[in-house]
Amino acid sequence: MRITLLTALALTLVSCAQKVLTEEPKVDAKWVEGVARDHNHEVLKCYEDALKVDKKLQGDLVLELDASVTGAVTAVRVQKSVTALLDECVSAKAKTWTYPWLKSETLAIQERFRLYLNAEGHPMAGFSGPAMDHEV
Repeated sequence: MRITLLTALALTLVSCAQKVLTEEPKVDAKWVEGVARDHNHEVLKCYEDALKVDKKLQGDLVLELDASVTGAVTAVRVQKSVTALLDECVSAKAKTWTYPWLKSETLAIQERFRLYLNAEGHPMAGFSGPAMDHEV
């Protein structure tokens, strides 16, 4: 009787483990948004550097990023530009970002950064949640 219970328990554990290992993870928008939040300081630094050239510079920077199945950014395209200097700086930073593991396909991610001066004249970089398109 004891061997039967142990065998049943072992088979149940193997069955559960196989189910967990074969299910593909879901891409959670909050994980993806967390990458923009984690790197917002880099975008702000690029903005501060660009303000040295144009003290009144403001605008929305929209990037489209391709992330591989490992989460590494493989391509960056500027969809909405602010200035070439700022675009190039943020694009270079974005190429070093890593998104959460993305299943078995690449993902096109659109990141929007609002760059502005607050009421005290301090540079601010805000971002909105990402738009994501799965690519096959």
